[in-house]
Amino acid sequence: MVSLEYNDGTNIVPKGEFRIGASGISRFFTSTSSWVKENLTDQGKAFIGNQGSVTGTILHGLAEAYLKDDELSDEVIHAYIAKQSTIIDDLDTNYVYEQYPIMWNALKLWLDSNVYKAEAISEEFIYQELLPGIGVGGSIDFYSPETMTLYDFKSYRSKTKPKAIAYAYRSQLLTYSLLLIKKHQKILTMTEEECKVMYMSLKTNML
Repeated sequence: MVSLEYNDGTNIVPKGEFRIGASGISRFFTSTSSWVKENLTDQGKAFIGNQGSVTGTILHGLAEAYLKDDELSDEVIHAYIAKQSTIIDDLDTNYVYEQYPIMWNALKLWLDSNVYKAEAISEEFIYQELLPGIGVGGSIDFYSPETMTLYDFKSYRSKTKPKAIAYAYRSQLLTYSLLLIKKHQKILTMTEEECKVMYMSLKTNML
């Protein structure tokens, strides 16, 4: 059974090490002061979630269950939404319930047409130490060692398709690609063109 609980790599990251999350690594360069406050002091305000992150977590769970031939029950999804509504004061649960089935249908259609599940590795947590006590890592939505393609799913509210991969997403994907290169010695290179972002919008447009 797939879980919607956040995977912080407890069983992989050595105890006591500081992990830099790949998904937020771009903020170290674009908002260094805020990043330091949020991650290294008690002055910053940690992100607790919003409609997009709650919806996105459900979609990631459904995709993981699909790619692994596993299950994510409605009961687990409903319990997750209920729990998040007690944490996020202004969470619009109606929005989440309305949108996640629509977005999932669009994503599943794409997966059915473009992915050979036997070659897909989904939600693998990967970690690399950079300096003693400091490393970088996170969970990869899915990648294919055979085609050397790395994918990430993003939900967004725009009614038009993005024209390019945002800097934050590009940094995240290239960080993961570097970690994969270090893990799989046979992978010699993974260019930006081999890193794909799948956007799921309110209109269920896919890129």
